[in-house]
Amino acid sequence: MRFYLFDAKWLAPLMVSGVVAVAGCTDDKYDLDEVDMTVGIGNGELTLPGSSTTNITLDDILDIDDSECVVTDENGDYVFRQAGADVEPVKVRIEQIVITENTSQSFDVVFDTPDLGGIPNVPGRVTLPAETRTNGKVHVFDYSDDNAPEELVSLKGATVTEDFELRVKFSQDLKKFVPQLTELTVRFPAYMVVTGIQAPAHTQSGAELSFKNVGTAGDLVIKGSVARLDFTADDTSLGKLELKKNNGKTSIDLSGSVMVSAAFREMVLDGSPLGNARFSVSSDVAMSRFVVTSAEGQFDPTIDLTDLGDADITGVPSFLEEDGVVIDLYNPQILLTLDGDMDVDGKVRGTLTAYKDGAVLKMLNVPEMAINANSKTRICICRVNDADVLAGGYDQVVVVPGLSDLIKTIPDKVTFSAVAKADKDKVVEFKLGHDYMIKPSYAIEAPLAFADDACIVYTDSIDELSSDLEDIDLGNDARLEITADVENHVPAYLEVTAVALDVAGRELAPGKVKVDVEGVIAAYNGNRSVSTPLKITAKQQTKGALKELDKIKFTIKAVAKTAGAPAVTGQTLNATKHYIKADNISVKLKGKVTVDLN
Repeated sequence: MRFYLFDAKWLAPLMVSGVVAVAGCTDDKYDLDEVDMTVGIGNGELTLPGSSTTNITLDDILDIDDSECVVTDENGDYVFRQAGADVEPVKVRIEQIVITENTSQSFDVVFDTPDLGGIPNVPGRVTLPAETRTNGKVHVFDYSDDNAPEELVSLKGATVTEDFELRVKFSQDLKKFVPQLTELTVRFPAYMVVTGIQAPAHTQSGAELSFKNVGTAGDLVIKGSVARLDFTADDTSLGKLELKKNNGKTSIDLSGSVMVSAAFREMVLDGSPLGNARFSVSSDVAMSRFVVTSAEGQFDPTIDLTDLGDADITGVPSFLEEDGVVIDLYNPQILLTLDGDMDVDGKVRGTLTAYKDGAVLKMLNVPEMAINANSKTRICICRVNDADVLAGGYDQVVVVPGLSDLIKTIPDKVTFSAVAKADKDKVVEFKLGHDYMIKPSYAIEAPLAFADDACIVYTDSIDELSSDLEDIDLGNDARLEITADVENHVPAYLEVTAVALDVAGRELAPGKVKVDVEGVIAAYNGNRSVSTPLKITAKQQTKGALKELDKIKFTIKAVAKTAGAPAVTGQTLNATKHYIKADNISVKLKGKVTVDLN
């Protein structure tokens, strides 16, 4: 990284040009090696010609070519960006419900002996004075699943696959005396949704089938399917369907009856007495079990979404790793995507943990977030819900005020652990025995915009000063002064400190050369840049000490706030729009100066 304002690239040429100016009266035809070029300046000063720089952009200053985590986006803004590692999708499953038969029993439904009403019992067809009717349960059953999935909270309905065959039979006496029933009705429990009926001409109203003019010579065969079980059915006269929770155990109980009602008005008499005749209807029912393939209700499936991914922070530029750096960013963001096909909404809360050298730097809890059913959920976890965040069109924005603390010191790794669960308060349709998938992914997206405590540290130096000063003999009070007017178009205050180093890069011992810096470079506030006078003095405290000076090492702290000035926050650093320019650069050697130009 080079901070060109203080670079020897301009300092050394200025010093050389100044020396040439002093020796300008020398005839250029002379061999300078043969001329005594020692010049005494006395108690005055040696001033080198003034200079200015061009605009020095942040792109010139910040070296991020090898950075993997700090990039420039399309408009030149600097962004700290790191993607989390790939995470395997999580499976979510509720096993199928199988409701099996416990008991099943059929009954005869018997007509009362018909009343001829004075009609002589002689052979022939007769019409009775009134209908003879019967009504009763022809079949009673009980089914259950005593090991139903514990994830069931409540049920409104269940889609099932169960075909049935109901064979209605007529007694021999009914066949003999009653060749045709004027009507016959078969009614199933109200919670059964029966479909696909295959039977002679009939009408259907819910769970009731009605037939007219039913011949009794053969069985009435009804085939169909139970397509759905309705847990909300109010009519319980023919049975109940219940989801039960008892001591942590979940069960489904299904009990019911098939009701038959029938009537006839005509008979065929043969003169035999009717008193001993039995007029009845019976049934055979083939219905083995109910397999629930999906259900509507409230569910609490186990979601083993414990890891939302790790992000390894690599390729960090040096200006973010210097001592004293505080990465207090205005609005860092965690962009979380949960891509799933689960038919029930979910909820997830998490913990972000930053590690450095294996130790925990910071842990942050992330409040509960919603996982939208059967869709891709985009969530922005941020410090400030500002206009830029709103423009992202996220499904949710979760504000975590302390989010910047996660990277105040750049970590080696950030992990995102989670606890997920279904939203059991919502009623949804859930496929049973089906693997749903949820795949998480996230990235850290942190525009380099300062918050109050931000501090980025730059270090640089003026090098090889000893070669410029070796031929200059300086008095005890001699000093090197560098002054400039610095126009800062960067949204940060620049606090500059400096120390003197020898040719080995060691700081000179106390009492030899003292370097002072006067002035804090004012920050660009987003509207206009300002110019700040800056003065750097390297003062010799021991005779000859300046000859040991080889480098002036500068530490430049870019901060959001400084004493006596308002904080400058929320402005993203830009590679080309933000720059520094120095005018009226002046380099002076003050004190008694003797220059040997030989």
